[in-house]
Amino acid sequence: MRQPPSDFAENDLPLHPGSGQRNKRLEGRMRACEGILRTGVGEYSTQAGAKAVQQLRDEMEGKLPATRSMAIIRMPHNTRASHRPKKRAGKLNWLHWGFGIAAGVMVVLAGGYIRFIFQPAQRVEMRLVEVKGDVRILSSWGSSPAHVEDKLRPGQNLISGNDGSVRLDYADGTTIELPGSSSLVMEASANESKTLRLTQGKLSAHVAPQPADAAMIISTPAAKIEVLGTRFSLSAEDRTAWLDVESGKVRLTREIDNSSVQVAAGYSCMATEGTVLQTMQFIKGVNLGGRAVTIDGHRWLSYLEAQADGLVIPNKLSWWNHPGWQPVPQPDPEMTAMLQSGIYSAEAANDGPFLLRQALENGRYMLFVWSTENARDFMRSLTVSVQGVKVATGISSLPLGHWRKYGPYDAIVSDGALTIEVDGATKIGGERHLCGFAIFKSGR
Repeated sequence: MRQPPSDFAENDLPLHPGSGQRNKRLEGRMRACEGILRTGVGEYSTQAGAKAVQQLRDEMEGKLPATRSMAIIRMPHNTRASHRPKKRAGKLNWLHWGFGIAAGVMVVLAGGYIRFIFQPAQRVEMRLVEVKGDVRILSSWGSSPAHVEDKLRPGQNLISGNDGSVRLDYADGTTIELPGSSSLVMEASANESKTLRLTQGKLSAHVAPQPADAAMIISTPAAKIEVLGTRFSLSAEDRTAWLDVESGKVRLTREIDNSSVQVAAGYSCMATEGTVLQTMQFIKGVNLGGRAVTIDGHRWLSYLEAQADGLVIPNKLSWWNHPGWQPVPQPDPEMTAMLQSGIYSAEAANDGPFLLRQALENGRYMLFVWSTENARDFMRSLTVSVQGVKVATGISSLPLGHWRKYGPYDAIVSDGALTIEVDGATKIGGERHLCGFAIFKSGR
């Protein structure tokens, strides 16, 4: 930084004798000149500062009025300003104004568009109110463990591990429960409707009344449902969707052909390729070898209750119950309890052929069966016959710990009983077995 010449020092300036107040003012102006010299750059500021000092000398000696030196002190600022580049006027200024106005309009429009896109998403966000086990939230910036009070927003994926479960609430009281081994994506919606995608697993929902023009929509790879207010459960596995409605009504549309059906309370619907899209009414479920359970809102009979309610076992069969065994993927506790027990035909125990006979009114029914692998990988490959007709082969060939639901198998009862026979090949130590079955009646 340039320093002032020594001959400009304050001590070299004489004070006017007998004028203390006036000399104090001059001393202040002198310091202002020194500031100009210290902070200024270039010859203009130096010359102006030197000239101001000389004028102060003259004033202090009484040769100049006080106003002259103040004007000179301000000269360095004016002098620098006079040497600044001049702005171009005319056409260039009009271009600057035009660009500024256009940029402002674009900012306003962009802000409105962003608000239109994201504001509905904020209104329909979900809050996690209960988290158990391994639950994670996936988003565009990565994966993080889920916690109570976290918010699920459009574009985010909620994944529950094999031992995880989570419950979520909307602001209007709508509740979603997700058991283990499930994946749920929250999607954006232009009309502020609740929009979800169940990519795998299962969910149970209690949906508060929704506006007629903003139904809740939940899609799966096989189907989508529209809900205005009801209780239901929905599952997605491979290319199959299964819907159970406990109260209200739900419209289900199959993705492959856009066919749809309305499912009322107490009815179910299965959407998959190669079947007629129809509603089904639950008739009976039996937990073979175990206690009474409630699955998809339906009460299943225990093994003992079923035998007192028309289930006949013509041949000797064995049963098992392993409460500590955990199926993969792990479902809700009631389904888990059903899969932890079963009956089987063991040659080592001198059991007979696997045959069940369930008393039913004459009519048309649909049968589903459940099986697990609880010994070793791919221990069995079973065949199922219903009413003496083979309806499935190669089922229950599963990795260790896994389970699966099979069906529906059509059955026409004309003699007051439905018969189920299980046969097939097993490896040494394997058996022909089932964990449970459920019977539905066509709602067509």
